[in-house]
Amino acid sequence: MKCAHLCVIKLCATFLFPTVSRLVLRWSRYVSVFAKASGSPTSFPRRPILSSFQRNFAEIQFHVDTDVEDVKFRIYSHTGTKPEFMQLILHGVTLEDGQKLGAYGPQSHDLLEVIDHDPDSVARNGGLDDVTQVQRYVMSDEDYDKRPESYRKWKADHLAKDPNWVAPWVRKELEAAQARRAELGPLEPLEEVEKRFKVGDRCEVNPGGRRGEIMYIGWAGRKPITNLDKTVDMPQVFIGVKFDEPVGKNDGTSKGVRYFECAAGYGSFVAPAYVKSGDYPYKDPFDSDNEEDKPADAADAENVDEEL
Repeated sequence: MKCAHLCVIKLCATFLFPTVSRLVLRWSRYVSVFAKASGSPTSFPRRPILSSFQRNFAEIQFHVDTDVEDVKFRIYSHTGTKPEFMQLILHGVTLEDGQKLGAYGPQSHDLLEVIDHDPDSVARNGGLDDVTQVQRYVMSDEDYDKRPESYRKWKADHLAKDPNWVAPWVRKELEAAQARRAELGPLEPLEEVEKRFKVGDRCEVNPGGRRGEIMYIGWAGRKPITNLDKTVDMPQVFIGVKFDEPVGKNDGTSKGVRYFECAAGYGSFVAPAYVKSGDYPYKDPFDSDNEEDKPADAADAENVDEEL
């Protein structure tokens, strides 16, 4: 027999204005209905249109002889859309009360629209899924200080016993930062770097013999590291270079902050150890006289330019 007797509905509701839920039908001996969040209810395409609200519900089993009223009632328990305000649309046709679900010929991956016309629906305008509409409780500092146990009191108790106390997780982060800093070895201070390089100088970055102009000298947004013994280590100094060719990594920006102007792919922040300044005019990459300048290995170049 070609006729199926049961349908399985997997429900995922969406609530817009008017509120709409969509069910995707899959045909076998059962009809699996999967509801997806939909767009405007003014049109009902045969494929799901997703909005920001996508809520999945458990699978529901229906007999194809189930009355439309019973379908609405069971959908109500999952969506919150009251049956008396619910409109079901399948194949562009509204399901009428008094009819059977099977009378509308559900097929595999068909779409069932569930529209909520309740003027007092709590789901209107994202009421059930937009958490920004929920008024959150904010505790004042005075009320927080009245709590018998809190992190603030716990921290104050430790600092009262030991002014140099540091929270365990903070200590772990500081120790990791110090370890990374130690791996770099002695770093040249900014004052010394500025004695050897000037903004506007021509330069060459190796490996690769990439030439360009020095556009920036500084820490590029990196912060000093405060050690556990309260000493402060200054961060690595970087030289911002605008290359003559698109052999860089950025456009003069680092973490959203612009340090110099250049086209995308022409800029990089490089450690001073890899930069030489001097008489380095523009080098034509197609000039046969420059055959001795072999291109750098890609892996080596990757290790030179700092990806901040």
